[in-house]
Amino acid sequence: MKKLFTILLCLPLCFGCQDERKSNSSEEENSSPTETIEVQRDSAQNTTSNSSDSSTENSTTKEITAKDFSGEFQRSDDDKESTSCDCNCVYVQMDQASKLCLDQEENIHIQVKFKQIDASNLVMYYVSGQGKMEGQKDIPWSDFDTDQALATLHFTAPNSFELDWKGFMQNGEIAMDYAVLGKKNLEGNYKRK
Repeated sequence: MKKLFTILLCLPLCFGCQDERKSNSSEEENSSPTETIEVQRDSAQNTTSNSSDSSTENSTTKEITAKDFSGEFQRSDDDKESTSCDCNCVYVQMDQASKLCLDQEENIHIQVKFKQIDASNLVMYYVSGQGKMEGQKDIPWSDFDTDQALATLHFTAPNSFELDWKGFMQNGEIAMDYAVLGKKNLEGNYKRK
């Protein structure tokens, strides 16, 4: 009998709670469309303003194409823009090897090739080299890897890039004895001459 009495007391509580839940959910349903419409209107306005911003942005931003990579670029940082182009320039040619000066005093030059890796980046690969550092052991030009990146060129605009020197590689590792050869002279910012 106690069980029956307990069940009869709990039934009104259970149904009463469900009625309260239904009234809360119907209130939420009534308020939701207004909020949703406002959000949709706001997002539509944002989309309209964003699309006009992006169309303006797209019209002022020029895409960098492969032909924009080619040309002669002169070092533009460290007051090297006013100096001669002997050891301060990079001549980018996408279809053939280019000669780069590493050290004018020691007459050290290398041949490199460039490969585009994405819309605004090139990788520089070592092809061959000539010259030696006076008073030090001979540079092992034939031992350097030709399939590892020597440097990367990140084009910030069609007429300028930043050269990040990685270094000569031997057997997949940086040749520490020769790492500074290109870093001190080539690494930096360049502008089209």
